[in-house]
Amino acid sequence: MKKLIQLACCIVPLMTACGGGGGGSSATSSSTATVSLSGVGSKGLFANADVQAFEVVNGALVSLGSSVKTGTDGSYTLSSVTSTSNPVVIKLTITSTTTMLDETAALGSDGNFTASSTIPPVGTVIRSTLQDLTTNSEVHITPFTEMAVSAAESTGTLNSASLLAGRQMVVDTLGLNPFTIKPVNASATMSTDQSKLMLLLTGVAQDAKTAASTCTGDASGVTCAISNLTAVSKMTKNTSGNYEPATATAFKTKVDGNITNVKAAITAGTITGTFSTNIKNQTISTATPTTVNPTTAAVMASLEGFVNTFRTGFNAAGNTIYAKALETQNRTNTIVLSTMGQTTGNIEIALRGCLNDSGFKCTDPMFTKTASNAYSFSSKSGDNTVDITGTISGSYDNIGNVTLSLYEVYKRAGTTTKLYEAYLDASGTGVTETSNEVTLNLTKYEMTGYDITSGSSKFVKVSFNGGSLTASKTNKTLSINGAITIADGDGDSFSGSLTAAGKQIKISPSSSTYDWELESAEIAVKAKAANSLLLGFTITAARDLSNYYPKLPETSTNIVKGSASATIQFTDNVKFEMSGTKTTLTEKPFNIKITTTDSWVNMAGTLTAKGNGVDEVNSDGTTVTSSGTYKAVVKSQGGDIYKGTTKIGEINSSGWFVDGKKFVVEPLTLDIGLYQTSVVSAAVAKKSDPTYSTVYNSSTKTYVTTCIANCT
Repeated sequence: MKKLIQLACCIVPLMTACGGGGGGSSATSSSTATVSLSGVGSKGLFANADVQAFEVVNGALVSLGSSVKTGTDGSYTLSSVTSTSNPVVIKLTITSTTTMLDETAALGSDGNFTASSTIPPVGTVIRSTLQDLTTNSEVHITPFTEMAVSAAESTGTLNSASLLAGRQMVVDTLGLNPFTIKPVNASATMSTDQSKLMLLLTGVAQDAKTAASTCTGDASGVTCAISNLTAVSKMTKNTSGNYEPATATAFKTKVDGNITNVKAAITAGTITGTFSTNIKNQTISTATPTTVNPTTAAVMASLEGFVNTFRTGFNAAGNTIYAKALETQNRTNTIVLSTMGQTTGNIEIALRGCLNDSGFKCTDPMFTKTASNAYSFSSKSGDNTVDITGTISGSYDNIGNVTLSLYEVYKRAGTTTKLYEAYLDASGTGVTETSNEVTLNLTKYEMTGYDITSGSSKFVKVSFNGGSLTASKTNKTLSINGAITIADGDGDSFSGSLTAAGKQIKISPSSSTYDWELESAEIAVKAKAANSLLLGFTITAARDLSNYYPKLPETSTNIVKGSASATIQFTDNVKFEMSGTKTTLTEKPFNIKITTTDSWVNMAGTLTAKGNGVDEVNSDGTTVTSSGTYKAVVKSQGGDIYKGTTKIGEINSSGWFVDGKKFVVEPLTLDIGLYQTSVVSAAVAKKSDPTYSTVYNSSTKTYVTTCIANCT
């Protein structure tokens, strides 16, 4: 019967290792699907510019919802836009209150761009485009995206084919994708592609300054600088239905000239600062534009849509969760609740050493008797860095009536600095090896962890007060339930409930001895943080013990089958759902879904046990689906990419390929604690960039990135 008490005492620390989580309601569908569209508008970054989306219907632009203003960082978000499978054009329009940052001027004291003294005329329009708007999307608006829309217009027909061809021609020529790379301010930490895009935009700014004196009606020169670009990006449609650049060499020459002029200005000291050094060191290998097949362009755009969904779904949700986990970690600093398992270990020692047939007597050498049925104890951690002291008292009789009170504290060795503290007050009846019915009441069970930072008053307290355990040898059943509360020194508070059930099972097929095992458990907690961050979680687990004998080694025939699921809910509508099952000794199917207000990504596969506690995704790979119609099957040696049921690309060790055209592979690894699942997403076409593979090393808990193709 002592194991019953141990089960009750162990279940709370078990919960603390599960992390945050939560319930949350599912979204209801509406008759008309709506999505969101976001991005950044820049030449320099535009603030207070109007942004409006349009779908292209029979060559005409039909508005999708109302316009919004860009923020001070140039960002915009169009919410609740009616989804459409038609191509979409996004217009940024200069207003009387619009401001524009200048990449060529001296930086401000904060290291960022300063506002230009002149702006383009009110009514100036810069455009971008998307293949469709069937899922939440992100697209940026710059003079280079305007080139693509202008190129489509130059063919005489604005439709899906011409817009896709215009996009592809711009991407192929620049060697990067201005539709998906986010423009930023000067002090931002930039990826290589962002640094290259900022070099190109600074080139436009420099060209605008040169053109300003002769640019009729525009003292900023921006409209003329953009006209210089669109004049060399015109296309014609040939008899085969493909699109050809009208002035291929002039397109490349103009872009290269802008880059050369910027670098010359930096060398001459006209453009200065850390930002200028960053962009001067970038090398952009532009290409002479060639004929574009609209079918291939459509496939490329489909893959780009898949990438965008990953970036706005997988990354946004994952980053939000990581940010909240980091915030929680920062709030509690170096408090590590899992170490409280050591507290439970001492409770188990007390139970084994103090409940005897002759009454309540603690016989372990760590205990010193201080009064009748009362003892003090003292020990050290295995590495002698922690002093553990406390008191224990209780009563126990031959019919199983028991009371138990325990207090213990962990301190830094040789100091008064508290690390952990635990209180337990419990009572029970029938706690004997021969009793048929047992009841145990946990009047008080509290564990507190303290921040060890000097001068800190932070703490985290986990309480399982008023809990109860009942067990019946007659029915061979066990139940545990009670209220859980969690609180910390910052005023955060959590409350919820815990329920669990178990049963007695034979320890081996031929034995007449039974042991207690937990069969199911559920923890549901809602919480409110001092900083108004609300969250909750629900964790459920079930074990199939029908073919399991606890005293025998686990084999293919002696196995605990089961399932577990966890749902984490944040108040900003980020939800994280995990589930897993175990039906054989080596196979564990899993499913992971991350949902935000805007999108979702789901990963499913099967983990195979490789020994030594290591699990790997099996040869079938991880199937990744997302908002919309995109899917990838990612395997260790490659995979396939789909839009709906149509295969649009392949993955191998050298990268992602569509119609023989290579895409850079950018590994994304989501470490969710319960499973480590590597997912690969793609950036846009590059012809010679290195390809990297990232692998998670579970033993060192680090990620190792290795170049596997086009390495320099």
